[in-house]
Amino acid sequence: MKSGKDVSDDNRAMLMAGRQLWSQTRKRTWEQDSFNALAARHVGLISGLFSETSVNCLRRIAENSSVPARMLEQLAVHPEASVREAVSDNPNTPLDTLWLLSTDECADVRYAMAENYNLPLAILSVLVEDENPYVSCRATSTLERLIGGTLFEPVVWNKKKKETVKERAVG
Repeated sequence: MKSGKDVSDDNRAMLMAGRQLWSQTRKRTWEQDSFNALAARHVGLISGLFSETSVNCLRRIAENSSVPARMLEQLAVHPEASVREAVSDNPNTPLDTLWLLSTDECADVRYAMAENYNLPLAILSVLVEDENPYVSCRATSTLERLIGGTLFEPVVWNKKKKETVKERAVG
């Protein structure tokens, strides 16, 4: 059994290793292949630091297209909505994680997904039916732009005869 001092020493060692990892990766650009290899070696360390790392740092990690899918899955359940939004926008996020995020409790996360033109059409179709009108409207707009048409026919009234454009075309 570890004493309280041993646990804090372990945390201190983990933080020092995390800082060293951060300084190594900060010197490189986020897009370099070496980051991917470095992150793959330190996935356990980075996972342990999720609770102690700043939200801005985690958001930057989630935005990085070189981050492994395992790490994105862990970030997808982070308590901060901005981190989950960044995960939803990452092209390497696994499909099952995207489905999980499409039912996120925070409307901001779902709205960010509704704006994403790289999201699968099936997920966008689910977001069209979202309970939040802003999410639903944005998902509809994104789908319309992707398929090149309108999903819903606009209703325009002729003030004189009180008929819709569709009735006028048929009649």
